[in-house]
Amino acid sequence: MSLPSKQYLSRYRQDVVRLLKKISDEAMSCASSERLLKATPGEVYRRCGKPTCKCAGADGQRHGPYKVIQVYRNGRQKQVSLKKSEEELWHLAKSYQAQMEKLSRVKALHSQLCELISELIEDKLVDLDK
Repeated sequence: MSLPSKQYLSRYRQDVVRLLKKISDEAMSCASSERLLKATPGEVYRRCGKPTCKCAGADGQRHGPYKVIQVYRNGRQKQVSLKKSEEELWHLAKSYQAQMEKLSRVKALHSQLCELISELIEDKLVDLDK
C-alpha cells in the first residue's frame, strides 16, 4: 500500500488547521474576566391572589415577567425570585449558560479533530505482507 498523495495530505492539514482555529476562537472567548453564576436564568408569570385582579380566574392575565434563577443547593434544585436590584445575578447566570454552550462547542470540535487525525493515521498505515 502506498502513502497518501501530497494533495491528500494537504487537505488533511488544511482541515486540521481549520478545526484548530475554531477551537482556539471558542476557547479564547471563554477566557474573559467576566463573572459567572452557576444557575439557570428564567422568567415567570404569576398570580397575585387578589380575587378582583386581572390575574384571577383560569384565563386571567398573569403578572410578569419576573426574573428567577434555578440553583442547586444541597443536591436539590431551587427557584430563587430576584428583586429588581438583584437583576445582575440573572445576567451572570445567563453568561454562565452562554459559556457552557461554548464549552460544548469546543468539546464537539475537539471530537471532530480527533476523528480527523485518526482517519489520517489509518490512511497512512502500511500492511505487512507475510
